[in-house]
Amino acid sequence: MDHFFNVGTFVAAFLACGFPTAGGLTPCDETITRPASGQPVAPVNENLFEKLSKFRDSDLRHLEAADADRLLNDLQTFVPKRAYKGDFRSWRLYDNNGFKPWYLWETGTEKNPVLTLVEVQNTGFHPGSTNIRLTQIDNTGKILDETTFDTGHRCYVTGGIKRVGNDEHTLFILGTTWFSPGCAGDITARQYYAKIGKRYDLIRVETWDGEPVRNEYYIKHFRHGPVAVSHTVDEWVSELESGDRLRILRALVWLGGVHRDLQAGDQLDRWREDRQGIELVRAVRKNEKVITRLKKLVQVKDRWLRDAATLALQPQDQQSSP
Repeated sequence: MDHFFNVGTFVAAFLACGFPTAGGLTPCDETITRPASGQPVAPVNENLFEKLSKFRDSDLRHLEAADADRLLNDLQTFVPKRAYKGDFRSWRLYDNNGFKPWYLWETGTEKNPVLTLVEVQNTGFHPGSTNIRLTQIDNTGKILDETTFDTGHRCYVTGGIKRVGNDEHTLFILGTTWFSPGCAGDITARQYYAKIGKRYDLIRVETWDGEPVRNEYYIKHFRHGPVAVSHTVDEWVSELESGDRLRILRALVWLGGVHRDLQAGDQLDRWREDRQGIELVRAVRKNEKVITRLKKLVQVKDRWLRDAATLALQPQDQQSSP
């Protein structure tokens, strides 16, 4: 896969009740508003959705100034509490101007159209990371779900966010540049995320050469991606035994990650993985059903499953924290 450089949620309805439109109408919650002529007028939200849809699947940072102004006007009307500072098309490693819109992805179906707003924010200082916010909105302006996470300590998205496929299980890739030391041992290059249920979750980390890399959980801000989904031991077992490839990969990333090898007398603080998380991953790793499942997965043809299962069978936890 080619290298890519230079990077990288969605919307509650804005119904302007009380503010008349150009035709003197006051749009409220009706699906269709009819003027005196009797001809239906599309709701305000649907009009804005259609306008925003014209920018779908484009890199918004490359818009001409006039198009960028129109986009911001419609976006900040359609999506509540969105306000952007400065020119969102500019990019700096040290940027304290907050989130900036980078993409609008079409992720629904023809019958149920959905736009996913992809926003990116560098933390404004080093060492830090890049924050990603993904918001899904339907054509009425309703926010369906929103996921916010960061790329991990000293990992910065300095290029684009590459989308793979266009179905509801959107897969995308972050190309990251690291600033030594950090970012998973200075070797993390690509992070793969997928839409699973109402979340976007990490399903693979790899080098530029495509070799698998473990996610790091033993220090909280070292972790790439969102906090792991809240599962019990039985729920993790069910996920691994399911036929859902994305859910299996999500579970394997967590199971094969670098967790804390907590010893008696070790310090616990807010920066380090907590005892509950450590005990949970230990219990899942010891589960006989999990061990049996992992031994089968290391023999499958699917390389991603095979790689992740191998890491999970050979954990490399961190005994002492920096």
